[in-house]
Amino acid sequence: MDVLRIFNLQLFAEDDFEDNQADSDTVVDETVDDVNKTEDDEINIPEEFEGLDPDIAREFTNKFREQQKAEDEKLESKKDVQEEQQSKQDDEEKIEDKPTESIEDQLAKLRKENEQLRKQQEQIPKQQEFRPAPFKPIKLEQVPIEFARTVISEAKKIALKSVNLTEEQLNDLEFEDNGAQKKADYEAAFEIAKDNIMSNVNSELALRNQRKEAFMQAHRENMAAFKAFENEQKKDTHFKEIQDFAINGYFEKQSVVNQNIIRDAYARLERGVASPSDRYTIESYFENAKREYYKDINAKQKLIQNFLPKINNWSICDSFCASFQLKTKDKDLYLSFIKNYLNSPNEYELRFAIVMLLDYYLTEDFADNTLQLVYNTKDISYSVNMAKAWAFSKYFSYYPDKGLKFLQTQSLSKDVFKMTCQKIRDSRRVSSRYKEALKNL
Repeated sequence: MDVLRIFNLQLFAEDDFEDNQADSDTVVDETVDDVNKTEDDEINIPEEFEGLDPDIAREFTNKFREQQKAEDEKLESKKDVQEEQQSKQDDEEKIEDKPTESIEDQLAKLRKENEQLRKQQEQIPKQQEFRPAPFKPIKLEQVPIEFARTVISEAKKIALKSVNLTEEQLNDLEFEDNGAQKKADYEAAFEIAKDNIMSNVNSELALRNQRKEAFMQAHRENMAAFKAFENEQKKDTHFKEIQDFAINGYFEKQSVVNQNIIRDAYARLERGVASPSDRYTIESYFENAKREYYKDINAKQKLIQNFLPKINNWSICDSFCASFQLKTKDKDLYLSFIKNYLNSPNEYELRFAIVMLLDYYLTEDFADNTLQLVYNTKDISYSVNMAKAWAFSKYFSYYPDKGLKFLQTQSLSKDVFKMTCQKIRDSRRVSSRYKEALKNL
């Protein structure tokens, strides 16, 4: 069995573990000293071997010292094992004897969790190299009690199998002649198994941590990419109108299936948990809505373009303009279209442009620009001149001070000036004070 994946690593989710790793440099130095000491000792031959050939004496000396060293190490090992055995018994007494989750179940959970992380990571486009934060290995005494119990249980099984003992035989070793040696072998096997398990667990935790950090980094980049897309779309002067069209009119044209997909993706986006697929869904939908919005506007303008040459009198022209009922949100879209006809040699196309301006563009935000646009048009006919006079007089009635200054400073044709003044005097919106001022012009 692969012990690497038998534990539920969710047990570590809320704990911070410290790294109490031993200093490896000290171990290396001690090992080097032992080697040097052994080489020096081999030179000194005991008195018992004097008279023998030096090479033979040295060989016997080495064998003797190896045997002596082995016996010393065996005694020390026995003492250490007894101490570790007592410590282990104390640790096991602290662990509650309650049923554990089966190894197979824990293995399945871990594999499922890692597979989910892998799939999530595969969905994220690789944007840049990512280096996760260093992972700090953990030790058995630092883990939750349920996990520690599972580690000890599994290590015990492995150790018993390696020394060919059963649980009952282990408990009866004190009654056997060589029971102490078998006990020591078991304890050594137990420690090795425990260390291997913890090493594998740390490796799996490090991999899991790396995948999690990479996923979170990619998620942050994904959300940043959508924010950049949103900021770019907001540069469009009709962003709010397009957004409203996407949420309402265009959304209603989608199938029920697409509506649910778009609604769910947008909800996850609002919560900040959207996947790259969700982001692409919303971005594509908005782009399509934007194209449809402008397509609709362009279609209307195409119809207007086809109808204008058919106008042959001022009544049809003015009625056609009044029928637009142009909304504020659409003014920017139509302004450039209207400007195309301000230099038209066709009488009623030019009148159409002027009447559209005076009907919908004499508001505070457009008025001054509208006045200048109308002023720059040519006097090509009576119908056009009358439309220009109508525009100037209407501007005067809305902004009398600026209108009076305009008439005082700008040179209008004689016919347009007379028509303008006549319309101002006929207007009920203009006070008598300003009407009197016209007499001095």
